[in-house]
Amino acid sequence: MSAQTAILEASGLPVGLPAISTTRDEEWVDNEAYRELFVSVIELAIKDYEFLLRIRQQDTLTPSERKKLRGLTEDGDPEEFFASHWFEDICRMIGVTAEVIRERLVVLSSELVTA
Repeated sequence: MSAQTAILEASGLPVGLPAISTTRDEEWVDNEAYRELFVSVIELAIKDYEFLLRIRQQDTLTPSERKKLRGLTEDGDPEEFFASHWFEDICRMIGVTAEVIRERLVVLSSELVTA
């Protein structure tokens, strides 16, 4: 099982988003599509976080690793994302406690450091 799968399963992602009430003047919103998008954003951030942890343990980097690292940290890095209000908002929208994911990231970090 991948790290991102384990973290997301441990966080207890709900089956669907709560319904958003709309009036007749508002457009219909596909809540499930938004939920899938937000879950994908979190999955990618977990994957990037894991890469960042692994890369920090290496003495030398390949050109492709340097390029990926530069891209990850150019506008902030996954650690900043997980500490942000945006991350908390996304978690709230999909019904997950942000702190649960953060705790699992700490476990992942300690596992990679001791490996």
